[in-house]
Amino acid sequence: FCVVVAFILCCAHIQRAQGATYIVSPCYNEELRLPRQKYVDFFSDSSNRDISLIFVNDGSKDGTLALIQSIAQEFPDRIYVLDLVKNGGKAEAVRRGMVHAIGKFNLGAKDVVGFWDSDLATPLDTIPKFLSVFREKPHL
Repeated sequence: FCVVVAFILCCAHIQRAQGATYIVSPCYNEELRLPRQKYVDFFSDSSNRDISLIFVNDGSKDGTLALIQSIAQEFPDRIYVLDLVKNGGKAEAVRRGMVHAIGKFNLGAKDVVGFWDSDLATPLDTIPKFLSVFREKPHL
């Protein structure tokens, strides 16, 4: 539920139409929880081609960095990794990921930035559903 609210809040003041979507996904010691194949399946689906992901490794001590790098290597134009050496907490990882997205991708008025939990407590296929609502009801 928190992800849903955060995604809506992050997008609420952005004019929406057919822009690109950037999702920040903070990761801390997620090696055993991060469902690699679900990411691969989602980003292999051509209907999701306007969605990009920024994994933010928040100082993980396990194999999280190697795992997210391996996913990013499969989709180098759509999945990126921001590696924070020191753990700063989820909020700071999300903030740093948002700042990174805004600075790197030269976002326009039609682009959307949100965040998503990397363990996919809310499935990735929910993202297009959110975007559909935003496009149909830009007043939200």
